[in-house]
Amino acid sequence: MGNTGVPRFLVELKGREVVYGPLQSDVRIGLASGGLTVDRLGLLRPLAANLKHRFRYREIESDGEALFLTDESGAYASRILSGNTVPLIQEVLRILDRDRSTPLLAFPGSGLTALGMSIHGTLLLGARGMLLIPSAFPGLRALQQFAYPIDHLHAVQARAGGLELLMARHREPQFQVHSDELTLSRFGDWWSHVCRRPMSKSMERLPVLWLTEDGILSKAEVQLVTGGIGIESATGPVRSLQSAGVHIEVERWVTTPGGIVRGEVRIRGQVHKFWMLGGRGDYNILARHLRKCAQTIWGHDVNVHDWRRCDGRWNAARLVVRGQSEVLLNRVELRITPNGFILNHHEPELTEALERLGGMHLELQLESNLVKLGVRVAHQGEIASEDRDPDSPFPFSQALYPLGSGPSRLSNHQNAFDADTSGPNTVALYLPRTFREVSGRLVNLSADEASVVLSRKPTLRGSSVRLAMGTVAGRELRLQAEIQKVQHRASGECTLVLRFIALDEKLRARLQREVLRFEREAIRARDELETEVQDHSAA
Repeated sequence: MGNTGVPRFLVELKGREVVYGPLQSDVRIGLASGGLTVDRLGLLRPLAANLKHRFRYREIESDGEALFLTDESGAYASRILSGNTVPLIQEVLRILDRDRSTPLLAFPGSGLTALGMSIHGTLLLGARGMLLIPSAFPGLRALQQFAYPIDHLHAVQARAGGLELLMARHREPQFQVHSDELTLSRFGDWWSHVCRRPMSKSMERLPVLWLTEDGILSKAEVQLVTGGIGIESATGPVRSLQSAGVHIEVERWVTTPGGIVRGEVRIRGQVHKFWMLGGRGDYNILARHLRKCAQTIWGHDVNVHDWRRCDGRWNAARLVVRGQSEVLLNRVELRITPNGFILNHHEPELTEALERLGGMHLELQLESNLVKLGVRVAHQGEIASEDRDPDSPFPFSQALYPLGSGPSRLSNHQNAFDADTSGPNTVALYLPRTFREVSGRLVNLSADEASVVLSRKPTLRGSSVRLAMGTVAGRELRLQAEIQKVQHRASGECTLVLRFIALDEKLRARLQREVLRFEREAIRARDELETEVQDHSAA
């Protein structure tokens, strides 16, 4: 299982060791995740110099009154422990698996009894059970009252400062871990190792551990249904989720130190983690099913109310494939239906670029003068002309399917506007180290940043550029800037995102006047578009 992140010794105890006949010595016993360490104390310590100090749990045997620590290799003599700590170590051995190979976990914890009494101590977790050792350890009887099979654990929930372990039976104590070191993901890696089983015989119901964004980890089953999946908790209060394949995005699959396949899957915008208890065979079954139903939609599956903020006309829409490409559409209209989004636009020259996005999951960014929204969508392709609204002034339409439970608001500090390719929106970029000048199209401007579209990616040496733009007064405004980001478009163009540097008060005041001018132009252009649409409707 690898490193569990717990201290070198989970618990330290004092006990007695039989040296010879009635002669005994005090010893310090350290319980670790995979075994224990014995260090002799006092005057007899030098006699233990040639003895083995560390023993795996599988090297320990008990006759009820003493513990026999035997070296598997036979190179060292056995050691015998006696005294009051023997019952405690015997209880620890009982919560381990049969071959004692699964690591033992231990953290500060507490248990709330059925009578409401809170007992604090050290909580030990083994493959077959859990054990709370009270801080004021009174003996074997107290230990047995706080030892429970691990099968009685049905869920783990995040809480301030640690975890809460929820038992399946109401009369059993509810245990808590008081440590930030043991996260739900790390507990899931350990618990999945405990719960693992052979590959499932059923091809439609796969056992998993299921962790949701609300911080609950529980045993569950993934049901493979037509066009999607269903998830239902296996024990405790019923938790369930059903989703069509189009809402499911696999973020990544990894293998835990214990050999279990763990996946992070985004379902309707929420990240879920799964530990495949049936091993890699079950993972292969689920992965094949998700690929098969990736574009499946269940009819009337869109809650129009959740997406109402997206409905209407926008200055621009960006279809962004993370780390790959971006398509920009100016002056668009978005309509919400129970079957998805309809994105209407005026740009036939981007048809080929949009076709390459068919079937992909991407981000849709909607921009206006006042707000910028982001939505994860599945691109379903162009809507055929015979299926479009004949009364719409927009000649082209794209079908999109929203993923998640609503749009997110993005930063809009750039005060975006729609810029034409003529007039003062054409700017020059000077690349100092190459002594070249290239022309570009200014598409975004703020008091701090600008975005410039170039017909092709220039040769860049360094991150500094100089931008020159015309103003309404006919004077050229020259600004120093640093390149923050280079965005490649499907059309072959690229966008440079620039941040202005070395602005004095005079330059900043001139720049702000240009920002206000472009905002006024954007408002006027929007009003003209609305008038055009109204005239078309009246005709």
